[in-house]
Amino acid sequence: MKMKKFINAPETITDEELVGLGLAYPDILDVDGHLVVSRDLAGADRVTIVTYGGSGHEPAQAGFVGKGMLDVQAV
Repeated sequence: MKMKKFINAPETITDEELVGLGLAYPDILDVDGHLVVSRDLAGADRVTIVTYGGSGHEPAQAGFVGKGMLDVQAV
């Protein structure tokens, strides 16, 4: 049988991807449950940009959290 994906269990894929994202970019963002938050947000003196969605097919917008982009992604 040919392998197509690296998935431990469909029920936990979103949580595992978010943990991995937080471990890969600890200097850029924080992952708190299903929230991906830019580290630049703490000192922000502007309007915060928050998006929601993406947990149906992986948390896609979470990859756009960071300086000059999204501030928070709620998955």
